[in-house]
Amino acid sequence: MLVCLAAGVAFQVVRALEFTALNTHWSLNAYGSIVYALLVLHTVHLVTDFVDTIVLTVLMFTGPLTGRRFVDIAENAGYWWFVIGAWLPIYFTLYLVPRLFD
Repeated sequence: MLVCLAAGVAFQVVRALEFTALNTHWSLNAYGSIVYALLVLHTVHLVTDFVDTIVLTVLMFTGPLTGRRFVDIAENAGYWWFVIGAWLPIYFTLYLVPRLFD
């Protein structure tokens, strides 16, 4: 859980830097709208999973570890895999496809 927390912080720092480095804005054109829509939706996934990881980590260190908690932790890990896996097609769509047409 602590590794997931550290990864969540790193992902959010990278995302913040990513937003500041974009050379488009959501109101400029269709590409900018798509970029911002995809990044904001993925950021929502990052933030919600990070908050869930914080809650589960606190429960893991403070409360009794029951079987239900282990299921919650396993589902949280699965959701991290989903968030990371969802980033691959988003990255391809936003950063590689536009370079194919340059």
